[in-house]
Amino acid sequence: MADFKSVAYSPYELKFKSGQVRSGALLRFEFSEGHGFADCHPWTEFGDIALSDQLKNLSLGILTNLTSCSFACAKIDCDGRLAKKNSLADLDIPRSHYLITQMDSVSETHLSDLWTRGYRDLKLKVGRETENEISVLNGLFKDSKSFQLRLDFNGLLNIDKSRNFLSKLDSKIISQIEFIEDPIAENADDWFELQDELGLTLARDFVDVKNSEAHYFVRVAKPAVQDVLKLVREEPESVELLVTSYMDHPLGQAHAAFNAAMLHKKIPDRTLLPGLLHHHVYEPNAFSELLANDGPIFKPVEGTGFGFDQLLERQAWKTL
Repeated sequence: MADFKSVAYSPYELKFKSGQVRSGALLRFEFSEGHGFADCHPWTEFGDIALSDQLKNLSLGILTNLTSCSFACAKIDCDGRLAKKNSLADLDIPRSHYLITQMDSVSETHLSDLWTRGYRDLKLKVGRETENEISVLNGLFKDSKSFQLRLDFNGLLNIDKSRNFLSKLDSKIISQIEFIEDPIAENADDWFELQDELGLTLARDFVDVKNSEAHYFVRVAKPAVQDVLKLVREEPESVELLVTSYMDHPLGQAHAAFNAAMLHKKIPDRTLLPGLLHHHVYEPNAFSELLANDGPIFKPVEGTGFGFDQLLERQAWKTL
């Protein structure tokens, strides 16, 4: 059984600017010494159980990968609130990449604005409409400022389709690629073959590739569903790591920023720039409007713990 007295939840929805709506729940854990807040934002597409099942298990004191991390977040938040201190205030939070989920939303003006605001690293979600994505990359990025690019295929393609995609990119674009994330699914031999022939760095997120040291050199760590420091111990020293948020609630972004700062402090030579700023892909809400990033820098939200004090206290909490 988990070490908390009780837990309450407050459902929420996040609406993509493209129209899709996602559901999650804020959590309020009651500990013997006080309370702390956390997020629970499952992605069933990537193996999480549904929100209703997450909450049912939690009511029984059973923690999943997701709610184990929610519990860890709430403990950190609780400690900050007890100390009347912001948990991020004294941390060095590395600058973040900028997330682009829809390639057809990119324009020359957009890229110029991002550069002016200080962004130098872009993460691009690709693999769904490959011909259009190739066209946008070659048409816009070839003549844009030299951003460092992270291409995330989400394991959608096989080796032939990934090879075909990359073969159609202009050489300038290829030279800007920092890494390719989850380019294909679980076949480790294909990962090895692709890595060998491309000479590009591969990164692993949710795709389960065995014999990891031979088949990728970057590991994406998501504090919403993973114990980041445990992950560090499990990975070979040749593997670099970066923290990203889970495209979850702004409270989850704050938790990811905490982990990014701690990881950078612990293993600076193995840590790449994180991805903490995804809230622009959703319609604004009361929580996201309190996020005050300075370009690529995630800034702490005013308040104790992970912030958002008044908003969190005003939620309609339901006890599990």
